Amino acid sequence: MELFLGGNELSGLVPECLGNLTALRNISLGSNRLTSMIPSSLWSLKDILAINMSSNCLQGSLPLEIKNLKVVTEIDLAKNQLSGYIPNSIGELKNLVYLSLAENNLQGSIPESFGGSISLEFLDLSRNNLSGVIPKEKFPVEDPLLISQPNHTR
Repeated sequence: MELFLGGNELSGLVPECLGNLTALRNISLGSNRLTSMIPSSLWSLKDILAINMSSNCLQGSLPLEIKNLKVVTEIDLAKNQLSGYIPNSIGELKNLVYLSLAENNLQGSIPESFGGSISLEFLDLSRNNLSGVIPKEKFPVEDPLLISQPNHTR
């Protein structure tokens, strides 16, 4: 089952009953005017593949239970009002390919557990209040994709 309601004028709470949709594989509620916290029942959807709730006014923090989303490949919660810390348990999402938490009010450091995110190809944590160091396990200095080498010609 897939639920696509993005790009509308939906407002109010994200319903807790979404967690009852155990066959849900993809949920897209992005670009609405939703103002609640992300319902705790969402983190129990063990078979969900993609979550897009970006560009709303969602509040609250990311819970440790995010690790329950064992098969999720995409999470986009950018452009909300999420606060608190990025939980270390997010590194347990071994199938996660795309993660955007940009433009929220997240604080603290980037979890070292991202080093265990073997499938992660896209990570956007921009425009938050993060501090500390960039974890070397996921972003090694030797990685040629992260450091451009000068082109020397003679």
